Formats: sequence, structure tokens, C-alpha cells
Amino acid sequence: MIGASAAYMSGLFFASFFTGMREILLLAAVSAVVAAIGARMGFRRGDYVMLVVSFAVACGASAYNNRFLYSRITAFDGTTGNFSGEVVDIKHYDREKAVYLLDGTINGSVRAKVTYYGTDLFPRYGDILSIDDGVFAKVQGDYLFDSESYYKSEKVFLQVGNAENVTLISKNSRHLKNFLSDYRERMTSEFCLKTGDESGNFLAGMIFGEKQSIDPDIKNSLYRVGIGHILSVSGLHVSIIALAFMAVFSLLRINKYVSFGLTNVLMAMLVFMANSPISAIRAVIMMDFICSAKLFRRQNDTLNSLAAAALIICLVNPYAIFSSGFMLSLSGTFGIGVFGPFMVKNIPSSNAAYRFLRSIAVMICTTLSVLPFSLLYFGEISLISPISNIVMIPMCTFAMLLGIAYVLSGGLIPVIEFAGMTVKLVLHITDKLSRLRFIYLSSPGKEVITIVFGAALIVLIVYFMLKSRTMVCVACAAACSVSLISSGVRRNIRSRYCIAAVVGRGSDMAIVVSYRGNTDVIDLSGNYRNSNYVRKYLKDNGEDHVSDVILTENVHSQYSAYFEDIERADEWILCTDVLTAGEKKVRAVGDSSFTIEHGDCIVEYADHAVKLTCRGQTVVFAPIKSEIMTDDGVTVLYGNIPKNSELSESDSVIYTDIRCERGVNNFEIILAENGDYKIRRL
Repeated sequence: MIGASAAYMSGLFFASFFTGMREILLLAAVSAVVAAIGARMGFRRGDYVMLVVSFAVACGASAYNNRFLYSRITAFDGTTGNFSGEVVDIKHYDREKAVYLLDGTINGSVRAKVTYYGTDLFPRYGDILSIDDGVFAKVQGDYLFDSESYYKSEKVFLQVGNAENVTLISKNSRHLKNFLSDYRERMTSEFCLKTGDESGNFLAGMIFGEKQSIDPDIKNSLYRVGIGHILSVSGLHVSIIALAFMAVFSLLRINKYVSFGLTNVLMAMLVFMANSPISAIRAVIMMDFICSAKLFRRQNDTLNSLAAAALIICLVNPYAIFSSGFMLSLSGTFGIGVFGPFMVKNIPSSNAAYRFLRSIAVMICTTLSVLPFSLLYFGEISLISPISNIVMIPMCTFAMLLGIAYVLSGGLIPVIEFAGMTVKLVLHITDKLSRLRFIYLSSPGKEVITIVFGAALIVLIVYFMLKSRTMVCVACAAACSVSLISSGVRRNIRSRYCIAAVVGRGSDMAIVVSYRGNTDVIDLSGNYRNSNYVRKYLKDNGEDHVSDVILTENVHSQYSAYFEDIERADEWILCTDVLTAGEKKVRAVGDSSFTIEHGDCIVEYADHAVKLTCRGQTVVFAPIKSEIMTDDGVTVLYGNIPKNSELSESDSVIYTDIRCERGVNNFEIILAENGDYKIRRL
């Protein structure tokens, strides 16, 4: 089962992501490694045949889905047409609008799932929406969020916008999901009413997986401390419910088979209320394997159960590999259920000190298992995760049990206040810890992340081939050392150049200039989302200190946004006549020009344009209507391009506009020491 699952998932990965010559060579290298592992573990000819067949079937399944599902649906990209479908999911982002996931047909012929943002009709689960003359477009992510992969894991490839007419043609108020959704909202409201908004929303997030209402700063603190996974309904939640209710049923002397069935119903209800995330489905399948083994007096193997669950999910949905929750769930379960127990097997559990040591070791193994995927998806990894999980997860578990009891009793069991007190304590500790420096490691760059994945693969090879705890420890230490050294080398190389990053969306633009340890942020458009782009760029490059923040448009609101998103800044320069704060580091300059110098790097602002000069190289950032151009450098023009304009990009002139290729204004201009420059897309 382990081999079949690994081979099948490998086939899906290679068919989905790897198509070039380098990837083919990598496939050959991995195949050689698998052959070596197989020889070490005593594989027979039939085992190798099974691996090859599983890999080939996965490649075929991926090709089939891409040919007859993905390509067929995305062929409507850029076209105008009609869509009619059932509302199968709703994600509220404000009180009036939401993102609706619709399952129906395009032009009455092609079956597809699409997303639609908006509508004043307030449809509910099961309702049928009709969209006339809608513009279809491929779901594409941007610099902030990879929505393409997120929706692809749910087999959603298109979004509908600019519809001429949207009508509600059928209502299904008796839909089971409406009842559960209403009940979830009622419970969430009661949580907030009795424990406060912050605690109530956090408690709802732990139980239902609802993260939209949680304050972004709180979510950021949770992930930095290393307990952000508590907000995703997965193995921890399913295990708590299954074990708790099976214990209750046992005390009530309910037949074990009936108990098993009732527990499955409760787990299914939890997953359904949490909108059926893949990670939760994986956890339910594994829990069923574990309970079934106990029920039928068979020995359960965690690794086999994990492999079987992964194989079942990937067989049903080959696009599950695009789900970050699924991959993090697999790696975390491997760490806590397979890797961790293997590493602590020889540590006794005779006293509390040894048991605590075992817990720390298991948490370290889990952290190492999820490290590559955490860096890939979230851009950072918590360094205190092993300790914070041991300390705070029991408190979160206690609060969850009380909250679940409250939910299942309809509010009749008066325990929500105790849950609220526990949650407030968790949030207080999290807030204090998140303010400490050096508790997390920011993403060191895509190149280093590739090295981290390679190092993780080597550790896995050592684990499966040698089965030696000493050699695994040596391999882990070597992998961490290589990763940290690679990160340091990358940072040292980048510090030699002057780098101007252009971030934002469409015609909106902010600039981040980095040179020899100095970082300046210049916002030229004043869009409310620009600070989010800047924060992500700074985080991706491990920058927590900014020399100067310059705000040129929409200054008052931008100051509030940037003040929350940038942790430390030496000076704030505001293009306004009125100071927004009484701090000494805030300077108002009105509409006058100014200059910032960091050695031979000079940043000049005048007439809504920024001129960057370093080592004889020049980059100008100017409004689209401006005629400012450089003869020997790069000119970046921002703003809305006139509809009838025939402007096109060249080697020295770059236009940022919403009609250009999505994400066009998320790039770096790197000025080298030899006077050359290059452009790297983010």
C-alpha cells in the first residue's frame, strides 16, 4: 500500500509540474533511488511492477483529466456566455457580498464548477443561479495568494465576472447544508456574545474551520508561534471528536458497532459543517482505519493507513495535490504518527521527565516534516513550534471539547464561559510570544526552498534505507545546516546588488528599494492593498526593519495600514501638510521634493515620480501621463493606460496596468555591479 500510494502521488506530481528535460533527469534519479531502496528492503519483481503500474496509471489519470476536464473548461477563458448552476459553497468576505461556488453547465452543454463574486440576491446552499452574458476567465493567483492552486484542488478552473444579468431561478431552503450553516452562524454569534469577538471568532475557527472573521494580526501571531494549524479542521479535530464520543458511548454501554456508526455520523457532520476540506476527509479515512482495526481485532499500521487515505483521495480527485492543506496534513501526520514514534522508540517513558522529552522529540520531528511545505505555502516556519504545541495545544483541545459540547447540546450545557477563559489565555500567550524576535524563520527564497525539499528527500531516503536513528539525526542536522548556509549565502549575494521591487496590482504600485542593509518603501498610488503586498515582499526576504517609508497618495489611511504591516521603521515621510501622528520619526513634507541617500544609492522624489540612481544605473518610476524617460536605464510607468493606446513594453520601458498580464507589476529590477540590470518576476 505504501509503495502504491507513493508511486501514484509521484506520478501525479510529475505529470502536473514536471515536463522539461531537467525534470526528466530528476525522474531518472528518483527512479534509481527507489530501485536502491527497494533492493535494500528486499523488493521482488512484482513490487517493482506494482510501482511502475501505479506511476503510469497516475500519469494517465492526470493526462485524461487535463485533456477532458481542465482543457475543455478553460477553453472558455476570455469568452462571453451563460452559466446556470447550483450554489455548493459560500465564502463571505463582507456583509453584502461573497464568493459563490457554482456547479452547473456553461452554455447549457459543458459541465463545470465556477466562482462568482457579488450578487445582491443572497443565494443559499442548493439555490440555482442563472448568469447571462458573463465573462469567463481562468482562475489565476496573484502575488498575495495562489488562488489558482486553491481552487484547482476543488476542480474549479473558471471564474465569472461582469455579468449582464444574474437571476435566482430556484430556491432550496430545505438543503441540509443551509440548516448546518445557520446553526454554525448561530453558535458563532453566541460564542462572540458570551466570550467576546476575538475569543468567539477564534473558538469558531477551531471548531468549524471558519477563519474569515478572525483578525489578521491574530492569525499571523498563531502561525508565527506555530499553532496556526489549530484553525484547520484535520487530524486533531477528528481525533478529539472520535475518541471523546467513543469514550462516552463506552460509558453508556452502547454496542461497539453502533458506537462506531454514531461516531462516523458525528465526524461526517463536523466535516460537512467545515465545508469538507481535504485534510479533514483524510483524517476521517485514517480514523476509520484505526477504529476498524480495533473493532475487528486487527493491528493498525499508521504509515499504511496514511498511504491508503492519500491514495483514496488522489484516486477520487487527482487535483488534490494542489491543496496546501492536504500536503501539510500528510506531512504533519507522517511526522507525528510515523517519524516521531520511530525516533523516540528507545527513550523510556518511566517518569515525567522522559515523557516530556519524548513529547519534545515528537514535536521536533513533526516540525521537520512540515518545514518544506510551510516554507513553500506560508513563507515562514516557527522555531518555537515544538514547545508551543506542547504547552498550548492541550489548552486549545480543552476549549474545543467544551465548545463542541456546547454546540452539540444546543447551548444547554453551560460551559462556553470556561472555553472563553481558556481561549483568552491562549491568545494572550500567543500575542506575547509573537512579539519576540527570532521565533520564526522567513522564507529564504525559491532557490533555497528547492534545496530544502532536496534535503528532506535525502532524509527520507536515509530513513527508509538505513533505519538507523543515529544516521537519521545526522542527516537531519546536515540538511538543516545546508539549508541555513544556503539561505545565508543567498542573502549575502542579494546584499551586493541594488534591488528595486515593484509590487501591487494593476495600475497601483509600491516600490521597495534594498541596498546594503537599507530598505526604503515608497507608495506611489495609495491603494488600500499596497501595504499587504509590501508586507509579503518584506516577509519573503526576511526583512523586519525598514529605513524609510514614503507615502505620496491617500496619506492618512495609508499611514494606518502601513503602520500595522511594517513592524519597525526608522522614519516616516508623508507627502502632506498635516502630521497624522505626533511621533518624532514622522515627517510631513507637503508636495515638495526630497532625496534619500544610502552611500552611492540615491532615491529622489519629485512630481509624483521616483528616480533611483545607483552606481551609474538609473531607474525611473513615473505616472503613465508623464514623459519622463531614461536613456540609459529602465522606466516603469504606472497608472491606467488609455483604452485606444497601442503602447507596448520594451527592454527599457515597462507599463503596469490592469489590462496587462496579471501580476505584471510584481517584479524585481536588479542593478548589478557591472552596470547591467535584469528583471526577475516574483
